[in-house]
Amino acid sequence: MTDFIYDEHGECVARIKNGDVLREPDGQKIAETREGKLYSPEGHLIGYLRNAHVVHGDISVGPEGWRNLLNPE
Repeated sequence: MTDFIYDEHGECVARIKNGDVLREPDGQKIAETREGKLYSPEGHLIGYLRNAHVVHGDISVGPEGWRNLLNPE
């Protein structure tokens, strides 16, 4: 089963499949989720999920780790 992560504007920014968080639209694994928490590939806590997998807070100004994973450069 695949779940989706939406930002505060209702845009799909990632999907969750078997605990892996895959960035939209390229499908690259960027994080893992456990018990409603998001972890970086290195195992660092980078954010939380809330109601129907909406990322907590504005991703443009949210946790730096989460922003970096969504917008790599």
